[in-house]
Amino acid sequence: MIIDNGLIGQEGKLILDENDRIELAPDLFAKDALIFKNLKSSFVQLKSKNSNFSLKVSLDDFPYLGLWAKPNAPYVCIEPWIGIADSYDSSREFSEKEIIQSLDSGKTLSAAYSIEITE
Repeated sequence: MIIDNGLIGQEGKLILDENDRIELAPDLFAKDALIFKNLKSSFVQLKSKNSNFSLKVSLDDFPYLGLWAKPNAPYVCIEPWIGIADSYDSSREFSEKEIIQSLDSGKTLSAAYSIEITE
C-alpha cells in the first residue's frame, strides 16, 4: 500500500514480487510511506552496499511495517505499526478503521520491537 496525502491509496503496488530486497532509491518514497501488511518475516534489515554495516528491526508484535523518508533525505525510517491511516474510500469512522486495537476497560496492550546494529 502507498500513502498519498495522508490517506492510503485505493490500489496497492507490488513492491516485493518473489524477492526479499528493496533497492533504496531517491524516488522510492516520492508519494509518501510504503506500507507492508501480511508480513511473512519477523524482521526487516537495512544493509549497506559499501560496508558491513547492518541494522535489523524485529517486529513480531506488529501487523504492519511502514518505510518512509523525506524526498532526497539521507535516511530511511523503519517503523513497526499497529495501526494505519484511513484509505481514500473509507468512512473515516474511527471504529471502522481497517485495523484498530480495542481494549476492554482495565486491559492493556503490550507490543515491543528491538533494533540490532552490527558492523
